Amino acid sequence: MSDSTAAAWRKEMAVGLQKMQSESGGVASLFVVRPCDAARLVACALAGNREAAAVLQAVSRALDGIQRAPRRRPMLCASCPRPLRHGRYAVAVAIPDSGEASQALTLAICTRCATDPAEIGQKALAGFRRFWPDARTIQISHPGGGMA
Repeated sequence: MSDSTAAAWRKEMAVGLQKMQSESGGVASLFVVRPCDAARLVACALAGNREAAAVLQAVSRALDGIQRAPRRRPMLCASCPRPLRHGRYAVAVAIPDSGEASQALTLAICTRCATDPAEIGQKALAGFRRFWPDARTIQISHPGGGMA
C-alpha cells in the first residue's frame, strides 16, 4: 500500500468511525458471521430481515476487500498478524443500534485465534477497541421493555 493510499484509507476510516459513533449514540450490536452462517444470513436477508441485510452488506464489503488485497500485502487477522486464508476466518460486524445505520465496522478473526462465536466476539471486541477505545460490552437484563 503506497503512502498516499494508506493516508486516504486512514482518512476514510476516521470519517466512518465518526459517523458510526454519532449514529450509534454509544450503542452498537456485534454480529459474528462464520462461513457456516453465510447461507442462513442470506436467507434471512432475502426474507426481508433488515438487520440481516445490513450485516450481509457489511460482510460482502469486507470479503471483497479481503479478496482484492494484493498477494504481497494480504489482509491480516485482527487478533494476530497472520494473513487471512479463504474460508478460514469469521467476519465480525459492529453496527449502530439506531435502526437506520449507514455505517458499519468490520474485521476478520482467523480460525487459529478463535472458532467459537463467543470467543470470536471477544477477539473482535479487542480489535475494535483499537479504533474505538471506549468500546465495552453490556448485557440487556430485561429485554422487552415493559413492566409487569
